[in-house]
Amino acid sequence: ALFTLWLGYRFGVIGPIERLTSAVESRRADGRFSFAEQEFAPEEIRSLAASFEGLVRELARALEAKSEELDDYQSRARAAAEQAASELAELVDSSSAPIFTLNRSGQIQAWNRKVAKMTKYPAATVIGQSFEAAFLDSTHRLPFLSAFELALAGQPQEGLRLPLTASGVKPIELLLSLSPQTDISGAIVGVVCVGQGVGATMPKLPPDNFKMPDIGRAPA
Repeated sequence: ALFTLWLGYRFGVIGPIERLTSAVESRRADGRFSFAEQEFAPEEIRSLAASFEGLVRELARALEAKSEELDDYQSRARAAAEQAASELAELVDSSSAPIFTLNRSGQIQAWNRKVAKMTKYPAATVIGQSFEAAFLDSTHRLPFLSAFELALAGQPQEGLRLPLTASGVKPIELLLSLSPQTDISGAIVGVVCVGQGVGATMPKLPPDNFKMPDIGRAPA
């Protein structure tokens, strides 16, 4: 009699609970929930399985809604960043001061219309080139590289006097100010160089670090 009771308990209660547990574990692995013991399992087990299935459906719907909300937010943030980047690029390009930006390797990333006019080198021909190799003679490369490294370390430099090689004319003498360029996260990604002809008043740099919006990354 005890053995019979034990078998009933084992197969009528413990067995369905174990299979329900297995179904729950399977849901974790493949994203689905299925309990095939609805007909033979005790009422309590069937009720528990139904409750869990309902909870899974609610969580799935909530996650889907959150995912759509996040996608929409990221899309709007990306559009805003792109617009800000476009406005900033136009502001820099139309400035009356010669402005260019260099990445951490010293390669030219932006070259505004003013510096292009002064040197007779359009942006299309200089983007991607090493600034110090393309525009500085051996005498002035070391002072520039020293100031460049300090700017990359977060220390703006002002009043660096450099003659830039120009096409078909004598070198253009500029007083340059170098400022760290940071991305949207605050990491220094390069250096912004703002110049002025020797003897003229130096333009003011943007406050502290020059921030370039990161249009490929939206807040989570």
